[in-house]
Amino acid sequence: MTPDGIVFTDGDSYAHIWRIWMSASQDFPLSGRNPFANFPRGGEIPWPPLFDWGVASAVQVLSLDQQSTELLGAWVPVLLGSAGIAIASLIASRCFSNSAGWVTGVTLAVLPGSFAYTQFGYLDHHAAMTLIGTSMLGGAMMVVSSEDAGPRWWPEFASAICGVALLTWAGALLHIAILQCALVCWAFGAASRQIAKRRTLRLARAHVTTALLILPFSLYRWEIYGDFNPLVLSQFQPTWYVAVSACLALSVLAWSYLTLGSTILKRWLSALLVGGIGFVLALSFVPELRNILEGSAGWFTGGHQFLANITEIAPLLGTGDTFDWSRAKTHLSFLFFLVPLAMVLVGKSPRRPDRWLLILWSIAFGSMTLNQFRFINTYSVAHAIVLGGAMSMLIDWIASNLKRLMFQRVAVVSAYIVYGACIALPAVTFYQDVIRNDQRWHHDFRLHGIVRAADWLRTVQPAPLDAQGMPTASVMCAWGPGHRVRYHSGWPVNQDGFGPYVSPQNVEVAESYFSAVDENDAIKSLRGVGARYVIADKSGAGDPPYATRTMTNRLVSMNGSGHLIRVQGENKNVWLPALTRHRLVYQTPTFGEGVWVYERVRGAVIRGMASPGAMVAVELEVQTPTAGLLQWKSRVRADARGKFRARVPYATDNVGSPKGTRSIPVFATGPYSLRSGDQLAHVRVQEESVQRGGEIESPALDAPKAH
Repeated sequence: MTPDGIVFTDGDSYAHIWRIWMSASQDFPLSGRNPFANFPRGGEIPWPPLFDWGVASAVQVLSLDQQSTELLGAWVPVLLGSAGIAIASLIASRCFSNSAGWVTGVTLAVLPGSFAYTQFGYLDHHAAMTLIGTSMLGGAMMVVSSEDAGPRWWPEFASAICGVALLTWAGALLHIAILQCALVCWAFGAASRQIAKRRTLRLARAHVTTALLILPFSLYRWEIYGDFNPLVLSQFQPTWYVAVSACLALSVLAWSYLTLGSTILKRWLSALLVGGIGFVLALSFVPELRNILEGSAGWFTGGHQFLANITEIAPLLGTGDTFDWSRAKTHLSFLFFLVPLAMVLVGKSPRRPDRWLLILWSIAFGSMTLNQFRFINTYSVAHAIVLGGAMSMLIDWIASNLKRLMFQRVAVVSAYIVYGACIALPAVTFYQDVIRNDQRWHHDFRLHGIVRAADWLRTVQPAPLDAQGMPTASVMCAWGPGHRVRYHSGWPVNQDGFGPYVSPQNVEVAESYFSAVDENDAIKSLRGVGARYVIADKSGAGDPPYATRTMTNRLVSMNGSGHLIRVQGENKNVWLPALTRHRLVYQTPTFGEGVWVYERVRGAVIRGMASPGAMVAVELEVQTPTAGLLQWKSRVRADARGKFRARVPYATDNVGSPKGTRSIPVFATGPYSLRSGDQLAHVRVQEESVQRGGEIESPALDAPKAH
């Protein structure tokens, strides 16, 4: 929290709070295309709507205003994380001992890896997935602990939680796939064929029920992803569940009428045969399946260049040839490197399938976290449970091997002190940095400037809407702050933090615009995207750096004015023309990290006469609220008949008033000055002429004729 209110920790949180508030206050639909993303085509939001819908429903029930909604949204991840810690503690208590539960709970409460996605202000569906994934793990551990076929109604409970998981995040299929493997092993590994059949049929029932639960939400026709893609909630998930259920049912059928179910090995061989035939048939009847799976694997292999810009996709231990263990040490403590030994200690107990499942879960998500940091929230839970179980077993060993009570107490206290120090010492440094970063908000000129600029735009020029409430114009900005801009300004954006996964065409348009070296080319690149305002900073479209001549540098470093620049490699200066169809309307403090807001205008045309071939210099003094007086300069050359035409972007009818006619804090202090040789003229320009491209006659600048 800051004096300006709630500041969420990352851009995606603003995507969620925007959807939540729009749904709660305006009954904005959360499924289908979002007309405020990827304008004007609208954006297909890749995550399912359950998380945002749940928070929006709470907002409606509590009748919260926008400020209170932000406060609730900031607390949601904390509440979800706390519930996840409580469930993890119960899992450890049930699987090991009460002391293991306490150690697990305290570890997760302190561990930065657990904090990362459930901290105050991190409003993201991954916070919900921490709780959901922990519940899935605990439920599966309870099922595999059963000697018979498990509790009678466990398939229905499993279906419900799997449905909630997939309606929260399509990537939950990773969690489910791990548990599917474990439950298949549990079902096939039963002591007798009859128990194996009952277990397998219940597992098949769980799959069918889950498919029926998610089917109504899986029928959306995705333009970008297609109808059969695991990256989004599509027909892939219910088809997957039905296919697995069919394979399980066919396996049971084979066991009933043949001798294939008499031993564990035969049951496995028959199931693999059925599954293999099913997979071959799937590749035959769904020819695009191979490409879809390869494309989905790009999230792990870095198959898209855009992923290199996302920090949560980075490996835990560094990239390339650079090994960096500091991130693992900080987020998972020094004990991260001893977890394999803890797994061996925990898993050596005979006939404890629940502990084996815990180890499988830990290895799977530990491997995924090594590949991509974003899985650390799920892995940290298993990490803490394994460490809690190992500590519990260590305490039991001390109690059974040290006979004197005093020695036992000293050893136990010493063990807890060492464990606590290993967990707490790296965390202290991490939380010190977190506190400093929170205090540094007002000194983060870029993010603070973007929010101020977007708030100003909402106040001065609300987004234009048609009769159906759909937006008719947009804001062009870098993809990184796109979610913030949309939430604070109320305007649609052409690209945002989802990049090519929501706005593939507009990502290319934005890059073409910000990297263009000619204003006319930049304007042409924006045709059809409806961008009326441009919010610019040194990041351009989001892939800096940009060369001196590009639109990015001209918008940010030159304030849209013409400038003399040094030609690289040559000992001369050249004139870089002014921007004549972009006018600065708002500017935040610079210090190298400022933000500039430009309005796209047609520009008024000043026409007149000068000496044939003469250069005409056009200048205007502009007052800004933060950078003082700026000089906007342009140059045009008269033709062979002495005619010249100079396009200008600023009106002068608000001279001397920062409020003017449209409350623009950037305003002209006087008329345009036109100079050619020793001739000088002043021209005033009306706002209507700037907006409509009107023409204004200038006093003559050619030398007076001799009589």
